[in-house]
Amino acid sequence: MPRFTAAPGAFGPYTTVRLNDLKTGASAEIALRGATLLSLTLPVEDSLVNVIGGYQSPTEFDTLTGARSAILAPFSNRIESGQYRFNDKNYRLPKRDKNDNAIHGFVTDCEWRISHLSADDTQANVVLTTDEINAQQHPEYPFNIHLEATFRLTAECLSLTLEAQNVGNSDAPFGCGWHPYLLPPSGNIDDCLVSLPHRCAIAVDSRLIPLPGEQAYVSLSDETDDFCTKAKVIGPQNIDQCYTGPATGEWLRSWLYDPVADVRLEIQQERGVVHIYTSHSLPTRQREGLAVEPNEFIPNAFNRPELVEDVRLEAGQQRVFRCRIAAGKGVNRGR
Repeated sequence: MPRFTAAPGAFGPYTTVRLNDLKTGASAEIALRGATLLSLTLPVEDSLVNVIGGYQSPTEFDTLTGARSAILAPFSNRIESGQYRFNDKNYRLPKRDKNDNAIHGFVTDCEWRISHLSADDTQANVVLTTDEINAQQHPEYPFNIHLEATFRLTAECLSLTLEAQNVGNSDAPFGCGWHPYLLPPSGNIDDCLVSLPHRCAIAVDSRLIPLPGEQAYVSLSDETDDFCTKAKVIGPQNIDQCYTGPATGEWLRSWLYDPVADVRLEIQQERGVVHIYTSHSLPTRQREGLAVEPNEFIPNAFNRPELVEDVRLEAGQQRVFRCRIAAGKGVNRGR
């Protein structure tokens, strides 16, 4: 019998896929609805740690409150007033947040398909696909994108690979991301240390939309919200902040360290920006976990002149975004 297994499961009425490591007990459960990671346990030395603050019940999953582990596409975070301009045409997306912005794309509530499921002695993986980003279902986004999400459980981590292909006849604006909540074993994010790979914060207005031009990019140097120069305790502050900066050529690493449990939870991504959110404004389970969101671009990217070519996905073109979650002991000071 192989070390890893991959099999269908259920979360109430929702069909899932369960990935398991029979040697360590590590496991991940992914719902076909939204390709949503519902739970993840990873080994930390001789113990298993629940890494993700996912939906606790099918009833909570019904609501999608908090966008827990949501796949964000064809845009991540917010689009100002739901409006954007591309190739000299204006478009208007549905407004979904309290400030009348569009937010988090529209694949969180669609039913993805299993296109591949396998397991052996080194890994378990599932490939989920959706074609629901199309002009017929979303006339406000008249572009056709085929999207694949590959979840892979190994002895070291859970990885997610998002692959988007423009299957339409015209270029499209596109940016993707992920919205997992890291769950400290002690249950208290206030005492946790955070380290981020970027020291440039995105300045926003009262609607959480980045300021125009260069005003949006604020270089930090050992300030309260600079988590890059050195790791810092979150404390009681409320954070809903995007960070960016020059690429290092290596995987970008963001981590949350729980000093009570001596456990470090880490999000790694090959490029892009990091958005962190202390879950302070959720209707329930406030400050229970820290959303550490690997995204391709900053909020409102479709409307940023400096990003107009970066968000462009040409007809027939593919783009891949990779990230992964790992866990370990101690504060990792390496970069």
